Amino acid sequence: MVEQKFTIVKEKEKVLAEPFLGIFQSLEIAEWAFDCMKDLSDKLGVITETDERIALIYRKDKKGIHFNFSNWLLLGFYGGKNKLVVRIPILKEKLASLNTKVDYKVEYEFKTEPKIVSVSFSLSSLEQIGNEILDLYDLTIDQIGQIFKSRKKSPMRHKHNTQLGKALFDQTDRDSLFFEGLHTE
Repeated sequence: MVEQKFTIVKEKEKVLAEPFLGIFQSLEIAEWAFDCMKDLSDKLGVITETDERIALIYRKDKKGIHFNFSNWLLLGFYGGKNKLVVRIPILKEKLASLNTKVDYKVEYEFKTEPKIVSVSFSLSSLEQIGNEILDLYDLTIDQIGQIFKSRKKSPMRHKHNTQLGKALFDQTDRDSLFFEGLHTE
């Protein structure tokens, strides 16, 4: 009987490629962010990256990713200084109900009724707030869905990054993008 020798090679821990490492700092956070964008897509009735109501966009410096629905930023992720910042819209009247010890920054107020503001939170602040912020975000997204229910195309669509879109809806494309990086379109 021939003795077979097997070499056990531990799979090298996968490291995110740029720009994802600079934005998210870890695979776990990157997966969470893309899962959040996918959940948002589902809530808005977006089932494929070819839906022209959305535009997934890299910031100019590739230190952030925007999920736009119509012409509104509904979810933004920004890296830097070893912390992730998340930007979401919240009904202005509900913002005051958040724990006042949590830091946030109002970035923009949309000209709508009811009033909606775009707010930036650190990931640690979001974790501290917990489900309360998710409930407010869901309520706000419902309102925004009504505002844009008849829109057919995002005016930001010309900036849409197909690779980001595909990665949102397909895990194989996501893995490729995370570990091989951005390919020029």
